[in-house]
Amino acid sequence: MLPPFESVHRLRTVEPLGPHGVQVDEVSPRSGARWAVPLPAPYAAVVVDLPPDGDGAVGIELRSGPVRLSGTLDAAGRTALAVATGRGGADGASTHRSRRHGRARERPRRVALTLTGAVLACSTDATGADDGSGWRVRARVDLQALPRPLDLGHPGTCAGLEVHLVAGTVERLRAGAAGHWGLRDVRAVTQADGTPLRDGRRVPLTATCAGPGFADAAHCGTFLLDPVAGSLVRTGSLFTTRAGDDRVHGDHATHLLRAPDDADAWLVATSTWGGFVAGRSGARVDATLGHLRGDALHGTHVVPTTALRLPVDDLASVGTWDPHLVRRDAGWEVGFVSARRYFDFHPAWATGPTLDALVLRGADRSRTATEGTTLVDLGPDLGLDLGPDLGAAHGGLRLLASDGRDGPRERRARFPVLDEQLHEVGALDAAYASNIPWPTLLPARADRDGHDGWWLVTFDGTPSGGRLPGYGTHGDLLVLRARAGGRAAP
Repeated sequence: MLPPFESVHRLRTVEPLGPHGVQVDEVSPRSGARWAVPLPAPYAAVVVDLPPDGDGAVGIELRSGPVRLSGTLDAAGRTALAVATGRGGADGASTHRSRRHGRARERPRRVALTLTGAVLACSTDATGADDGSGWRVRARVDLQALPRPLDLGHPGTCAGLEVHLVAGTVERLRAGAAGHWGLRDVRAVTQADGTPLRDGRRVPLTATCAGPGFADAAHCGTFLLDPVAGSLVRTGSLFTTRAGDDRVHGDHATHLLRAPDDADAWLVATSTWGGFVAGRSGARVDATLGHLRGDALHGTHVVPTTALRLPVDDLASVGTWDPHLVRRDAGWEVGFVSARRYFDFHPAWATGPTLDALVLRGADRSRTATEGTTLVDLGPDLGLDLGPDLGAAHGGLRLLASDGRDGPRERRARFPVLDEQLHEVGALDAAYASNIPWPTLLPARADRDGHDGWWLVTFDGTPSGGRLPGYGTHGDLLVLRARAGGRAAP
C-alpha cells in the first residue's frame, strides 16, 4: 500500500464576498450612495460593517435595470429579502422572510447580501471572526422558483449591476464578486500529462465554491495552496457558457489543465451542476469541455464550452460528472462518473486518440456512491514504495476515487485505487472524512531533513451558515501528508 497519511492542516474560511473580486471598498458611506459593480455572471455580494453605537438597521440593494434585489435588517434584528422584477402586477414584487431563522438574537456586526446564481440570501455575523465562522443565513429565496422566475444569467444582465446603500449608517461597505461558504471537489491544476503545476512552494487548485444552498448556488474558483504553511489564497473564478445556451453558469467539479503543445492555452473540463436542482423536471448533469487562453489562474473568466461526449452507451447512464483528463502519447485518458439515477453513481474510464473519439476502457457498476475520479501516475518515476499490490505489475496510470458511506457495505468510506478495467488494486491509507471527499495526491518536495513525501488534499462535509441553507455549504479543506518509506509526517 501507499504510506499512511496523517492530518496536517484543516483550513476553513467563510467569505460571502470573494477577496479576489472586491470592486468597492468605502469607509463611512452615506445612505443613498450607489456604485457600479459590473460582473460577467450573477455571482455578487455586498458586505457592510455596522457601527457599535447605531440602531443596527440597514438596507442594501443590488440593481440591474428594473430588477431590484434588497436585503434589510431592522432594529429588532429581523431580516428580510425583497425582490422587484420590474414586470408589474402582483407577481412582480415579493418579500421573503424566515420565521424560524430570520431574527439575529445577538447584535450583528456585519450584514451581507449575496446573489449566487438564482439564490438570493441575506446573512448576519455577530462575531466578526476572521475565518467567517460567525456568518448565519437569515433569509433565502430561489429566484427561479418565483411565480415569475427571474434569470439573471443572460449576457449583459450583470454588466450593468449597481450596489445601493438604501438606508442605515455603516462603518464600511465592500462589494464585488461572490466568495464561498465552503470548498469541495478539490483538484490540482495540471499539465496535460497530469503533472500538478507549481508556483514555487504553492500548488494551484480548482475547487467548488459552495454558496448558501445546493449545487445551483455554487461555482468554480481558483486557489493557491501552500501545503507546508497551511495557507490558502483565492485567486479567481471560472464561469461557463454552454452550446446553444447564451446564459452564464456557475458550473463546477472542474479540472483545469494546460493544453498540449501550447503554453498559453488551457482546457477546462467541468460538470453542469450550475443549473441542477434535485427533483426539478429535466434536471441532469453532463460533462463539458472549454478552451481558455491567457492567465487562467487569476481573475474572472467566462469559458465557452461544448459537450464532452463520454462513452456511456452501455452504462444506462442518466448523467456524467467529475471529468479528469490526462494526455499520453497514444491519446487521451478520461476518468469520470456515470449515474444510473440521481443519486446512484459509479466510476468509469474512457480512452481515445482525441477527446471527440473516446471509447470506454472500463467501469465499475458494482459501486453505487463513488465519485471524485482522479487519474494519477503511480509508476516508478514517482518514487513510491508501492508494495506487491501496486508495484511493477500495476505501475503507471491509475484511477483514484472516493467510496461514499452510502455504497455497498464492503466499499464505504475509503479511497480505492483502480486499474484500467476498474479493478481495485489497493487503497490510500488515510482517514476518510464526512461527505464524499475527493482524493488529490501531490508529490511533495524534499523537506529540510531530506525526506520526500506526498500530500493528500481533500475536503469534508462540515456545513456553514446555519440551518436555513440546508445541504451544500460544505466543507473544510483538509491537508494530509505521508513520508517516503512508510513513515508518516510528524
